[in-house]
Amino acid sequence: MRRARLTVYFFWINLPTLSTDNRAINHEFCQYLDSFPNPVASMVHRLRQCIADLLNARDQNIFLANQVVATNMFKVMLNYYVLGRTFVKAADFGDTQEQMQHYQPLMTAIHQCITTIPKDAPEHIFTRLVDDIELALFTTLTPVLPLFKTIEPLNIRLELEGESFLNKDIVGFLNSFAVINVLPQDSSVAPDVILCSIDNYDKVYNLLHLGAGKLDPEPTIIHWSNQSEDTTLLNLLGRINELANAKAARLAHRTDE
Repeated sequence: MRRARLTVYFFWINLPTLSTDNRAINHEFCQYLDSFPNPVASMVHRLRQCIADLLNARDQNIFLANQVVATNMFKVMLNYYVLGRTFVKAADFGDTQEQMQHYQPLMTAIHQCITTIPKDAPEHIFTRLVDDIELALFTTLTPVLPLFKTIEPLNIRLELEGESFLNKDIVGFLNSFAVINVLPQDSSVAPDVILCSIDNYDKVYNLLHLGAGKLDPEPTIIHWSNQSEDTTLLNLLGRINELANAKAARLAHRTDE
C-alpha cells in the first residue's frame, strides 16, 4: 500500500497540475516545501518576486494568489533539483518559442533572476539549466500570461455532445490558458480550432460547408471523446500549444512584411 501511495505521489509531482481550482493538495504541497530551508523553495520565492515586480499592485496580488501557478513552479524546481537535468522539453508541449518571443520582458526577467544568483547561494545549482528552466516555467505561467501581455489567442469553438460534468471541466481547462479563447456558441468569430465529439461531427460539417459559408482558413478539427485522463489533457494541451504557436508565427511573419 505504501509503495502504491508513493507511486501516485511520484506521478503527481512529475505532471503539471491541470486543475483550475485551489485544491487542498496544492496548498499542502507548497506549504510542506516552505516548512524548512531548501533550494527549491528559495528559488521559487526568488522567481515569484522577480516576476511580480513586473506587475502593478493589483496584478501582483492576482499573480501571487494563483495557487495552481505556484504549485507548478514548485513542481518544476523540485524536479530539476532532484533529477539534475532537463525535466520539461519543448517537445512535451509543442515548440513554444514563437509564443515566448511575445513575452520577452517576462523571459528576460526570469533569465536574469536565475543567472544572477550568487555562487555561494544554495539555489545557484539551478543556473546551469537556465534555458530549460525558462521553457518549463513559461509553460507553468500560461494561465496568468494576460497579466503581462496578451497576444492574439487561438480561437476555439466547442461542439461537444451534452452538458456533462466532463464537458464543463474541459471548458474550464481550456479557459484557464491565455493562448486560448473559447468562443461562445453565438459568436460570429471564425474559429481556428473546432473541438468536437464524434456525435456532433454532422453539426461541424454543416458549420464548415453550409451554415457559415466556407471558412478561410479552414479550422483544425480535434475530436474529443467522452473519456478523459491527465495524459489525454496533456496531449490536448500539447496539440493546442502547437497550433497557438503556429498562429503566432503567422502573425509575426505578416508584421515583418
